Amino acid sequence: MPRNRRRDEDESSSGSVVVSLLSVAFFVALGIGVVVLKAQRRAARNQDNVQVNDNRGGGGGGFTAPPAPQPVIPPPVNPQPADPLPQNPDPKPQPVDPTPPDPPNPPVTPEPKILKPGVRQTNPAGGAFAKNDYREYREDGAILVGFELGLGKAGTTDVISALRPIWLTATGEKVGIGYGWTDNVITVKARDGYAIGGIVVAGGGALEGVAFTFMKRGAKSLVAEDAYVSEWYGEQSRKPSPEAMRSGDGSFVIGIYGKRFDSKGGRKFDESGAIATVGFYLWVKE
Repeated sequence: MPRNRRRDEDESSSGSVVVSLLSVAFFVALGIGVVVLKAQRRAARNQDNVQVNDNRGGGGGGFTAPPAPQPVIPPPVNPQPADPLPQNPDPKPQPVDPTPPDPPNPPVTPEPKILKPGVRQTNPAGGAFAKNDYREYREDGAILVGFELGLGKAGTTDVISALRPIWLTATGEKVGIGYGWTDNVITVKARDGYAIGGIVVAGGGALEGVAFTFMKRGAKSLVAEDAYVSEWYGEQSRKPSPEAMRSGDGSFVIGIYGKRFDSKGGRKFDESGAIATVGFYLWVKE
């Protein structure tokens, strides 16, 4: 009986030791948990302090508030270019003195009843079958400096199918009335300081060829000694010798006249009012 009581006392004493050890382990774990929690809170607080310090100004000791957000302006519904074109742009620039289209049968300038002193006429030369008069006589001091020539055909023969004089006036060059029709136009004009002083033509049924003599302009006349001759325009088989292509005595040319064909609205030389013969009004200042 006593032996059993000792055994029970030993077992009770062992149980008390186990309980004590478990209590100690619980409180140690609790303390460790409290320490870890405090450490986490301290780390979070230090991180907040770092962010605050990053937002401080370089020279000041206080906190600099972030700038206020700027309003977002939406783009316009229909944006316009910086330099918009006008709604009705100006048309392309036109010549300062555009020449209106000539009428099918331009009126004939009346023949001057009395030629002013120093003016005379040459006999028209060229084709033989035209019957309509034409004349362009200048009394404004203009002189002839060139022609617009239209090149065409009469069968297999090259002809001058259109002519338009070019005048030098006090305000610059002006074109005169155009006669005839062509889609092949060339301009034959004197060099600066020169003017037309003579013409040589070849005729048949039409105006088959032409050459011009250009002379230097002088105070009262052209200078016949200072001259040059153009090339031959038209039918090359009718081209004269070089000596025969030169003409003129130094007079200014202030008008043209002669015969032209009927203007029937066609494109052939004898249906479009083309010039057949050419004569000059000449003038020398006295």
